[in-house]
Amino acid sequence: MLAPLVLAACEAEPPASVAPEPLPAVPATPAPPPPPPRPELQPHADPRFGTLTLYPGFTPDPQTLSGDAGGPLEATLLGEACTGFVGEAPGHVVEADGTFAELRFLARPEEDDAVGIVVRDPEGEAHCVEAPDAGQNVELAMPVQPGRHTIWVSARSPGLTPGYVLGVTELSDVTLDDG
Repeated sequence: MLAPLVLAACEAEPPASVAPEPLPAVPATPAPPPPPPRPELQPHADPRFGTLTLYPGFTPDPQTLSGDAGGPLEATLLGEACTGFVGEAPGHVVEADGTFAELRFLARPEEDDAVGIVVRDPEGEAHCVEAPDAGQNVELAMPVQPGRHTIWVSARSPGLTPGYVLGVTELSDVTLDDG
């Protein structure tokens, strides 16, 4: 008796197929743009504002350059004791063509802002002076060996880029006046 049922089941028409309803079209969402690259310290890059080549007894003394302080990077990337914010590339380079018992780096903000100085010597060691109170000059004095010394002038916060004058001197009585 099973056989006829099986036959009957095989002879039956297949059920009609039902087409599924199409899903509503979903507009494609564009992929978000990639984030901008993070700024990175570039101590070997060309300086943003100028290079001085100095030899012992250079004239005129002081030599001066100017630039804009600050940037998006914490100065601690250059040295743990350094404060403020700096740009990716150094602001200046001093190529020392001889040994200096002491070279003084002086920075004067052009406005009522606070700036600091970071000098990285040829061995990669950072020498820093904290930004003083707003509007005050800052000085870093150090012995200098021959080679490339990279200089950053820092600002107190990442959004500030105060203008400054940088002076480099061998003389102990030189200051940066307001002129």
